[in-house]
Amino acid sequence: MCMENNLRKLPSVDKLLDHPAVKSAAGHLPHELLVSLIRENLQHYRTMILNGKDAPSTREIADNVLNQTEALTNLKLKKVINATGVLSLIHISEPTRPY
Repeated sequence: MCMENNLRKLPSVDKLLDHPAVKSAAGHLPHELLVSLIRENLQHYRTMILNGKDAPSTREIADNVLNQTEALTNLKLKKVINATGVLSLIHISEPTRPY
């Protein structure tokens, strides 16, 4: 029974979207990505509750979502060389050798 009460304590996706900490991050990420992060967090906390942990506060979940959005927006791109389709011509240019 206690586990069910703890599961009910978890906020809804909409409630988290309305939380001030999450709202501050809403402008930095697409809405779908933000909703996905919230759902992943809620699933993580559901699993923790089912394993006997207490339900976190709405603030704790919102702060975790905010930290994840900040990590995503601070990613740095690095230059790479796209070598797709480059063939090694070493064996193609050598004459065939009899066995």
